[in-house]
Amino acid sequence: MYIRGAADGAPRKSDKERNPMKSCKSFAVAAFAVFMLAVVPTVSVRGEPMPTLIGFDRGTYDDSASSQIVVRITRVDEEPSVGENAQVSVECTIGGGTAVEGVDYRLVFDGAVKGLGTITFPPGVREKTFTISALKGAGTQKTLVIGLTHATGPAPVTTGDNSVAKITINARAR
Repeated sequence: MYIRGAADGAPRKSDKERNPMKSCKSFAVAAFAVFMLAVVPTVSVRGEPMPTLIGFDRGTYDDSASSQIVVRITRVDEEPSVGENAQVSVECTIGGGTAVEGVDYRLVFDGAVKGLGTITFPPGVREKTFTISALKGAGTQKTLVIGLTHATGPAPVTTGDNSVAKITINARAR
């Protein structure tokens, strides 16, 4: 392939014809960049494994659709080869709000969570749930704040972005 030359009009070779290795180098650089983008998110800046993250699946819940509010705590292993085969735990506590248990709501456990306190995720388990059941005609709108703290395990574990969940109980007569 020839490209019209400069002022004299003489044909000149394209870059590809003058240096065929240039396109090979460009391909190698692009392939390396794609490889690094695929690998880098699993390695921290200090070379330590990425932590397992534990958090609520969202920051707010309410009883607008049903008197049963299903609260999900999820586990994300940022580096599955390190964290997925390990048991991890997190402390779950009620830390505030205006709702009173037994008056405005009742905690209903599905067997996965025995009570608020230490919640343990066995190896491979990605989600734990419990239900907050709003009681009929309990009064005006109330809130409940539940927090996750002290995540532990053999590999690095931390609470994620949603370590606190605010639950709104409208408590209208049903």
